[in-house]
Amino acid sequence: MRVLKFNETNLDLKELDKTSKSGGLRGDVLVSKIKDHDDISFKPNGKPNSITPVSNAEEIIPEITDDNGKYDSEKAKQFFKSGTRYDKVIQGEDDEMYQLNDIEKTSDFGSSGGASLGTADTRNVECIQCLFLALRQTRGEESITENDIDNLFDADGSIKPDLIGSIRVPIAINKDIISAYSKTWLKSFINTANAIFEVRPVFSKETSPIKDNILSRRRSYIFYQIGYKEGLTKAIIDKYRSFSETTGIPISKWTPSDVWAVHRTQHTIVISRINECKTLDELNTLIDTLFDGKILRGISLKKLKNIEKTSDVVLVLNKVTPLPNYSFNSVITSTNSLGSLGIKILANREVNVESSLFTDGIEVMDVRSFSGPDNPSDVSGEVMGDSARHGKVGLLRINKIIKKVNPDLDLVPTKEELNRVTDRRLTTEINRMNAKITELGKVVGTKGSITGRARLISKYQSLKLAELLYDNPDDADAIIESIFYYAMSIMNDQFTCPKYVRII
Repeated sequence: MRVLKFNETNLDLKELDKTSKSGGLRGDVLVSKIKDHDDISFKPNGKPNSITPVSNAEEIIPEITDDNGKYDSEKAKQFFKSGTRYDKVIQGEDDEMYQLNDIEKTSDFGSSGGASLGTADTRNVECIQCLFLALRQTRGEESITENDIDNLFDADGSIKPDLIGSIRVPIAINKDIISAYSKTWLKSFINTANAIFEVRPVFSKETSPIKDNILSRRRSYIFYQIGYKEGLTKAIIDKYRSFSETTGIPISKWTPSDVWAVHRTQHTIVISRINECKTLDELNTLIDTLFDGKILRGISLKKLKNIEKTSDVVLVLNKVTPLPNYSFNSVITSTNSLGSLGIKILANREVNVESSLFTDGIEVMDVRSFSGPDNPSDVSGEVMGDSARHGKVGLLRINKIIKKVNPDLDLVPTKEELNRVTDRRLTTEINRMNAKITELGKVVGTKGSITGRARLISKYQSLKLAELLYDNPDDADAIIESIFYYAMSIMNDQFTCPKYVRII
């Protein structure tokens, strides 16, 4: 089991201009880690350490790369610093804002030693889920229950060797870590593991669903957490990165799989076949073929909230379960035009499946800046769920979608384009648009009033998107559907995402 090593040095602009151990610039290492949703270790001065992926990649990458997607030192200097001070322009999935010199110089950037650190909550949970999947596959027809947690351990309290041999995770799992997360996650761990092996209706494009299980109970699988830097997951990530058409599209938008289950006896063959792929189409076809044979299946995890039994777990198979259709419904804004950072877009969801587990309804996207009150940044849209978020889409991608749907439409101005617009003018336009959206959409009451340049940009851009949707009803549905498809890793303008299992 691999434990990552770190030292006490943090990055700065000078460090990013140095050569990495792979031969390129360390700046290119940072670009790749941000784009591919890799964990980054943050050690801000005087605050707790955190290891988390970057959530505003689409805001950062264009600001620090050239036209070929390579690290651009001069652009990075303008983006990361104001004068002599670094700006907090990096948002982690822990919802904290960081500056460049909060990033620890780990071995990926050239560090050569130091003490081991723990991992972020998300990664810990996903690694523990791998262990519960390994436990469940030892039970054959029989489901696991909360009473089975002791079956993870030997008499001395260590994880059983056969279970350790079935997982590939970047942390050392022990009884204390499992105990800490089981207080709030145990039901989710168990119901997820049971659902993956349970025979249940699989809703496909045929009219009548067949019954099947996600993973065969007659096979033995190895479970990889996506952060493991060797073997299968390394092959998948490296191969995806190697194709030009994936530039600017994080790997999480190709597949959001947190865990990969690979048939043990074909493990090395699968890695070899992935390494042999020459094109993205070839890789996608291979992933789909291996998925169909239950040889390799990616699984996107979510915390299961208020699920008491396995049969209530909803599993969606990308490219197998019929695509939902999304259309524009309305926008929620605040009664006070300066009472919130953004808006909420309501979309009609038509599931195209006859089942009590899949229902038509309303999907909500939160549109605002996620970079904090003091850091002007473009807005992003985040699909909201009952217990977890279902994916983000940045403004640059939203504008690309708008332009593809109708090249004649005006785009939402970026923060750079708004540099010449005064706060007073922004406020005037916010008041005008909010009054218009209030009449057309829905409103919620708010207390207080937003202030500051970053907040004004956030509210202005979000209202501008809302106005565009209302002013162009013939295009609004297509725009909304493409935005949701991208955010939820279903498809984009470059490719349709390969098959994977999404737990919702």
